[in-house]
Amino acid sequence: MASIDKQKREEKEPYRMEEEEKDEDSEEEEEEAWDDWEGERESEFTCLFCDSQYSSCSSLFDHCASLHHFDFHAIRASLNLDFYASFKLINFVRSQVSLSFSFLFFCAFLS
Repeated sequence: MASIDKQKREEKEPYRMEEEEKDEDSEEEEEEAWDDWEGERESEFTCLFCDSQYSSCSSLFDHCASLHHFDFHAIRASLNLDFYASFKLINFVRSQVSLSFSFLFFCAFLS
């Protein structure tokens, strides 16, 4: 009896059934996507200039200041950077380091 009712609904409103199926599919995809974010993971912070990794931001920035002479906190304070601008600075530094490594690799390749 239930299957007959379902068939009648599908005949009357086939577009509505497709929308419901799409909604169910998108909900399942969302649930699958959020599974990646669940659980506690320990973060590893990679140096902006080398491959060193640290378990905290403070130890990372101490390393950058002492070894690479890049004092993130002092630069951030002197430029009066907010949270978003600080990320832009970090991304800029990473892009410049990447470019210099690419340039050095290219020069080594030519010689």
